[in-house]
Amino acid sequence: MVRVRNQQKKGPSIAAIFIGGSIALSLFFFASSISVNKYTGESSAINGIGSSGNVQKHPFIVDPLDPPVIESKETFATPAERISILDTSLEHKINGQGGPNYHVIFSTDCSAFQHWQSYLLFYSAYKVGQPGTVTRIASGCSDEDEVQVKEFQAGIAKHMSPNFRLHLTPHFSKVKDGEGNDTGTDYKFFNKPFGTDMHTIAKNWAQYVPKVHAEFPHLLAEMYAFSIAAAHAKLPFQIVTSLMVSESSSSRGEGWPLIMSIEDDKICSPTVMENEVLPSVLHYCQRYMVGKFFFGKRRMPKSIFTCESPLLAVPPMDIAKQYDYFVPPSPHRPAEEHRPIDSGRAKRDAFMICALTRLVNEASLFYQKNNCDSDKNTSLAIDLWSVKTIQVSS
Repeated sequence: MVRVRNQQKKGPSIAAIFIGGSIALSLFFFASSISVNKYTGESSAINGIGSSGNVQKHPFIVDPLDPPVIESKETFATPAERISILDTSLEHKINGQGGPNYHVIFSTDCSAFQHWQSYLLFYSAYKVGQPGTVTRIASGCSDEDEVQVKEFQAGIAKHMSPNFRLHLTPHFSKVKDGEGNDTGTDYKFFNKPFGTDMHTIAKNWAQYVPKVHAEFPHLLAEMYAFSIAAAHAKLPFQIVTSLMVSESSSSRGEGWPLIMSIEDDKICSPTVMENEVLPSVLHYCQRYMVGKFFFGKRRMPKSIFTCESPLLAVPPMDIAKQYDYFVPPSPHRPAEEHRPIDSGRAKRDAFMICALTRLVNEASLFYQKNNCDSDKNTSLAIDLWSVKTIQVSS
């Protein structure tokens, strides 16, 4: 997640979220009127705390996944009959009127892997009522891809917000030598600096990223180049460690103290959205495991947001208390290995698993409600730990 403070006195403030390849998607996460891109050096509120120090309560959002009872240790929570479709009264006015005009951009390619993640980001922005405009910059789409992604985006604009937009750019990933000749290799993260439209930073970033990649042709090269470009342009930044959670193996440098302050038996409850102050962004670049409960983006079916796809299986609400170990999924060896974790790690991973599962399922229900007739599949059948055969309704 990169936050760039706008240098102009007028015009929209811009926040940029870059996805790209193996870089995980960031989500607008359990916020009310406060969200990731509402932070600037002059902002009076962040992470639900106003300038006066008063906590701003998060609005209650109908949770279709909150089971009325806690299931046993070895089972998932209740199936489809306990799910209610999202309340149609929860319509968000995401138009920026009466408040700051923020423009959030995020960079992707046209793969199915990033297609579902983009839908999830748009849904999270819709859910928290993100003001202003959110634009997906998709690079390197084929003619067929372009038709499909435009059609998909039209549905997002219709059912979520007309301010959720799509911008297509060419393929920028080819690596060239010092003389500008094609080397025959790709670095897909070039799409980030070359695909964005923030002139000051993008100009410098695009200049430095090939040079950095030439010296360091690995993951994060484009991020190091961004830091160099920002320093060269003398762009000011503000570090806010409470803004995001991502790496659950450590509680330092991120917003985990906010999560750890939640009572253990409430860590998987939807009441945290109305009763707790939470980080504004969830960045799911890791794998999260408690017992045999698991969330990892690369095991997610790419067809998750379709009429035929079932929902994710829901873990019990007390998994943080049930387990002091996790079992890595296949193809890990030795199979069924129990790796010990302390209570803090179990709590952090449980929070990520439950929050991500709930959000994906809410987005799936939203998609089915707005795009499917009678051919819906609301069974809780997808187990990401075992990646068992998905039971699709006929």
